[in-house]
Amino acid sequence: MSKFEFNGKCDLAFAVLSDLHMTHRGEGLQKLHQHFALYAKAVPALDAHVLSGDIVYQHDLSGGGSYDKVESSPYEYLRIVREKYAKDVPLIYAIGNHEFPQHNWEDDISRRAREMFTSHGYPLRDHQVIKGYHFITVPIQNYHQDVLPEDEIWAEHEIRSALRTSGDLPVFV
Repeated sequence: MSKFEFNGKCDLAFAVLSDLHMTHRGEGLQKLHQHFALYAKAVPALDAHVLSGDIVYQHDLSGGGSYDKVESSPYEYLRIVREKYAKDVPLIYAIGNHEFPQHNWEDDISRRAREMFTSHGYPLRDHQVIKGYHFITVPIQNYHQDVLPEDEIWAEHEIRSALRTSGDLPVFV
C-alpha cells in the first residue's frame, strides 16, 4: 500500500481504534496489524494512536459465556505490532470492560486484569498533552465498568485543569 495524505491542514492527526476484541488465540490480530500498517503510511505522520477500550478480549473464543483467566498474549501481540509500525508514536489506551474477563465480576480476577493492563505499560489513569490537545483516560474497575469515587475526583480535577489551559482546543476524555 502506498502512502496517503490527509486532506486539508490539521493541527493534530490521530487514529482511533476501539472494540477490536483481540483474544489470546489471535482473533483480531490481523485487523490490529492492518490498522497500524495503514496509519504507518500516513503523510504527515500521525501524532498519536488512541485505543478507546476493548482492544483486548479476555475470553477463550468470540461469543457469549464467561471467562475465568487473564491472558497476557493479546498485550504481547499489541506490543509486537506497535513496535513494528508505530514504536515512536504516542499511544493513549483507555481500559474497557473487555480487558476484564468476560462476564466475570470477581474482585480478584478484576484486580489481576488491571495489573495485567498496567504491567504492559498502560496506566489506568492517564493525562497526556500532545500538541496542546489533552487526552485523559479514566479507569474502570471491573467488567461492570464501575468507577471509583477517587477516580472521578481525579478526572474532574484533570478535566478542569485541561479546560483552563487548552484555550479553544477540545479536551478528549
